[in-house]
Amino acid sequence: MNSANITGLDASSIKTMQSSASNDVSKAIGDTLKTGRTSQDIANMAFDHSSSHGINAQAQEVFKASATKAFDKMAQAGDTKASEISGALKAGANMVVVGSEFSVTEKDGTSRTYTLSDKEMEQWNKEFANNVSSTYSNDSSVRASLNNAFSTFTGKEFSQVHSAIDKYSSTESLSQNVNVNSIPKALNDYIKSGDNTEITNAWNTGNKNHAITMAMNDFQNWAVNNPQQLSKYFNAGEFDNPSNNIGEISNKNYHASGEVASFNNSNISKVDGSATKHADQYQNNVKTLKEGHQDQTGQSTTWGDSSGNTQKEVSSGLQNTEKDFKDGAVKRTGGNIVKGSKMVTDAFAEITK
Repeated sequence: MNSANITGLDASSIKTMQSSASNDVSKAIGDTLKTGRTSQDIANMAFDHSSSHGINAQAQEVFKASATKAFDKMAQAGDTKASEISGALKAGANMVVVGSEFSVTEKDGTSRTYTLSDKEMEQWNKEFANNVSSTYSNDSSVRASLNNAFSTFTGKEFSQVHSAIDKYSSTESLSQNVNVNSIPKALNDYIKSGDNTEITNAWNTGNKNHAITMAMNDFQNWAVNNPQQLSKYFNAGEFDNPSNNIGEISNKNYHASGEVASFNNSNISKVDGSATKHADQYQNNVKTLKEGHQDQTGQSTTWGDSSGNTQKEVSSGLQNTEKDFKDGAVKRTGGNIVKGSKMVTDAFAEITK
């Protein structure tokens, strides 16, 4: 099964998801820092040389640079106080913010305190927020540090940022784990997990095509709407709950290709042997029934060739399953029925071969 068979789980789509998720974090950071005391509090962390703040040096430098640039922007508009503060910070001064008061201590120990008006405070908060969010959006090398920093900040005002970071982390994980071979494994893990009992029960009762169709539907929807949930199955270990077993697969390491190949070959031999035995027995039963019924009633009972009927039944079942998926896939893939059909057939082949 090719990763492009499920809409949203190809390299291009995941890259787009990452970009969108990064923008969501950037926007959440900007929205959060523009309000309340968060900008001032973070600025204090930026100029705090102790380790008590708990953020790493790279994030601290981003916050420090963002604070300085905010004053630069205000200075360009003619703000004298902002120009003096910016110059001091560029010369290595420290800064402490308390409400609207910005106390600057230069290297020689000289200290000055600047009081900003409400309008100036609003402007500085806005510029600081824009600088941090812009850095996050445009500099991928600092995202991990900023994610870690914001994840340590408590308070409901950061809930939007935390949620956006969780989504971004999930899409990043998908980009690292989704490939041609991982999708069938992830589908298998999802089906075995029991998280969707309808899917697991369908598989365990032999309706495997329907189970795969439903699982693929969920993966396709999650790729767009819930990458956190989807990522779970691309990072999953073994699901060992006996009630969720798919045949004997729970006793095998699905991620060990050699073991899986051996297990699959064993299964194929068992199935082939069982099918041959069943076909022979079926032909004998047909012959006995046909001859016995004709002897007793004079009527001929024609059942036809067992292998032919079996092939027709299997073909019909696959066609029905493909039709079920096609109907939904038309909407999800922009009318690409061929893709929808191939998705079911390839997935079934990968998981059950």
